[in-house]
Amino acid sequence: MELLLLDKGIGDAQFRKQSPHQVNLHYFEIPVLFQYHRKMIYFEFGPGLGYMINYSEHLNGNSMPELVNNYPFTRSELSFNVGIGCNLNEKWTLGLRLSHSLLPVRGAVPLVSKESYNRLLALSVTRQLKKKKASDSQE
Repeated sequence: MELLLLDKGIGDAQFRKQSPHQVNLHYFEIPVLFQYHRKMIYFEFGPGLGYMINYSEHLNGNSMPELVNNYPFTRSELSFNVGIGCNLNEKWTLGLRLSHSLLPVRGAVPLVSKESYNRLLALSVTRQLKKKKASDSQE
């Protein structure tokens, strides 16, 4: 089990002029993943439960709070995750994960968008931290 802080959305904050509709959604997410290990490779899948802590929306470069007021995002998100990874050594792991909402995070916004679902492709590098045992420190 993990606790993640994720930034999901539509468009790119650095290139608002190129993307007329830009949405940033910030979530805390807890994925519960089942892993199958085969030598150095692992496969993972499972559900995730997210809670939106912050959001912003821009249309043609302008902040659009009335869009969010009239067509709100759901605060909670249920997603499905699938991934693959490689244990580089005992401490370091390289992983690739795809996450997709199972339910829409927002209904259709007329003339702007259809129902919205979150999709996320994440590349991760992780390091395992192990607590030293009392017997290890005495040797």
